[in-house]
Amino acid sequence: MKLNMPKSQFEVSEPGASIPDDRFQDPATTVDRRVITSPSFPRVLGPYSHAVISGGFVFVAGQAPINPATQEFELGDIASETRLELTNMGTILEAAGSDLASVVKVSIHLADLNDFDGMNQIYSEFFPNNPPVRTTTQAILRSGRKIEIDCIARVREPSSSRHPCDID
Repeated sequence: MKLNMPKSQFEVSEPGASIPDDRFQDPATTVDRRVITSPSFPRVLGPYSHAVISGGFVFVAGQAPINPATQEFELGDIASETRLELTNMGTILEAAGSDLASVVKVSIHLADLNDFDGMNQIYSEFFPNNPPVRTTTQAILRSGRKIEIDCIARVREPSSSRHPCDID
């Protein structure tokens, strides 16, 4: 199938063509990157951030079913774990100047694909209209949990504004 797109809408370089040096810049000076964190978020399980804002998007790390009030796992059925993770994700998104309605991509990792329907039922409560694109895979998840969810969302406020949860 041939696409009928005007060539002026995109640039394609020939295979093996060199890219001019001015297209490579120091990422430290050209990329806006803000880490979003708070002690009121569920604890992270390793050396990573809760969320990072860059380029007008917020990238939220994979969530585990951790109760932010107790900072403990709340393992249960797929419905309770899905609900807790999506609730935590919403809290993180709000702190980053976004919300669940602004989510454009979700990745879901299920320990057992037989939990797909149960997860989907709760998921549809959080994304009832115009849901984001989504990938669901089966994965080996540690700590006995049934699900891990991460997302990418548009940021509502300009990326230059500061939030109390920002880290320098």
